[in-house]
Amino acid sequence: MINKEKERQTRIKWKKKNRGKITLQDREYRRRNKEKVSSWSKNWKKNNHDATIAHQALHRAIDYGLIQRPDACSKCGASDVLIDGHHEDYSKPLDVEWLCTSCHRLLHAA
Repeated sequence: MINKEKERQTRIKWKKKNRGKITLQDREYRRRNKEKVSSWSKNWKKNNHDATIAHQALHRAIDYGLIQRPDACSKCGASDVLIDGHHEDYSKPLDVEWLCTSCHRLLHAA
């Protein structure tokens, strides 16, 4: 039986090592599949209204300087990457945990 925490750590390590490659692959996929990505995005926003409103509120607060995005992930401490705000409760749009993209994706994958 595979230890899930060890597997998770292995994925994190691999993603950190290959961050540039992953970013380029994501960018290329989105470039080649604009209509598919746009359709997926519109559908997600339609089906996740509360999340969309919370994301917009957080982005506005950052843009207006009401909230400052931290420089490091609150989970792994990575500081050389984009930091995302993770909403545990969409009814509290400004109450977020600041995570690097890798930790944020792993949290949602769990």
